[in-house]
Amino acid sequence: MNLRKNFDEIDKYFSDEMSPEEKAAFEIKLMEDEDLKINVNEYNDIKKAIKHRDTLKFVSLAMEDLEKRQQSPVRRLISNPAIRAAAIIVVMLGVAFVIYWMVNKQDQDTNTLAYYFAPEQIDYTFRGDNDDIDQILSRGSKLFNAERYQEASEQFNSVVDQDPGHIQAKYYLVS
Repeated sequence: MNLRKNFDEIDKYFSDEMSPEEKAAFEIKLMEDEDLKINVNEYNDIKKAIKHRDTLKFVSLAMEDLEKRQQSPVRRLISNPAIRAAAIIVVMLGVAFVIYWMVNKQDQDTNTLAYYFAPEQIDYTFRGDNDDIDQILSRGSKLFNAERYQEASEQFNSVVDQDPGHIQAKYYLVS
């Protein structure tokens, strides 16, 4: 048995709505039926909880707290369409600024790369387009590796005189 099946009968018993004969029969049944005893205990627990002041007070406080949260200033601000639109605009402007900054930064990087990889700046040493420069550069790097820096510097300056944009020669001169 469960409390639902016996609820009406138990409720009549505790509400004194039973006749003396019905009450006596119910009490005899209560002594014999373990499920009914359990249901009566559950009924009593539920009644006590409903009547208990702390429970009611707790529920009341919980409802008040819920109402306060629903009426918080933040919730009221968010529900205001004008403020919501302003917030969206501010966020969109921030995103646009970041995108502009990133694109501008990329353009600066692209311009730098375009300068160093422009046809007049490219070192054709390894293509064999200019054998004289290759030979001078080779001699200069051998002198550099032999730690004869003054003589190596003269070789690299010679390459730069012939090709002012020669990156490899400029690198050795700076090193």
